Amino acid sequence: MDTPPRTAAPAAPSPDELRAYYDLRMRREARPDGPGAVVERIGESLRQTGGDEGWDGVVWSGLDVGEADSVIAAHVAHFAALGRSFEWKLYGHDGLRPAGGRPGEDAEGLAARLRAAGFVAEPAESLMVAEAARLPHQVPLPEGTRLHRLTRPEEAGLVAEVHQAAFGDDRARTRAWVRDLLTDRADSSAVVVVLDGDRPLSAGRLEWDEGGEFAGLWMAAGALFAHKPESHGRKR
Repeated sequence: MDTPPRTAAPAAPSPDELRAYYDLRMRREARPDGPGAVVERIGESLRQTGGDEGWDGVVWSGLDVGEADSVIAAHVAHFAALGRSFEWKLYGHDGLRPAGGRPGEDAEGLAARLRAAGFVAEPAESLMVAEAARLPHQVPLPEGTRLHRLTRPEEAGLVAEVHQAAFGDDRARTRAWVRDLLTDRADSSAVVVVLDGDRPLSAGRLEWDEGGEFAGLWMAAGALFAHKPESHGRKR
């Protein structure tokens, strides 16, 4: 995919302007997030097909009511052919634009179409944006614990242990993407764990684009909707 031109941030943005700029830079202009990942625009939507252990999903959509079902079907068919599950990142302000004299639909209308196409809703999440310079830089930890930044690929198992205990994630897959962060993306990410002795209690990561205005702070990756194909490629 050709890399789209980057757009400058508005000066002193209002909350609505900041949200629109986040959508533009982090979703509509999203770039592959790992080795082997491919980002493609399908209609008014953007999807990523990850590498061997990468994330698969629709990052952004700005569909109208006339094209929504066909674009959803195209994404389902794409990942079904690969035998892979994928997520659709649906934000509360996404919705569907009007087309051909038909009224638009809010995010619940798009959610209903996704459910009809075989998607299963996951717990809702919140997006929070803050100016880094205004955040507290020293946070007290519980007695006996310490914050440790990972620097060696062999430490990836610490994060894998936390993710399996908290979310049931596959340890091998978690270790793979953490090793990628610690090697190929060491200059644009930071991975930390809270340790009680040698035992990891919590884990988080920070990722950023070179020269970008936004950095992502994650305790765990997630999405509101997930499409999980069975052997025949679809599951309701």
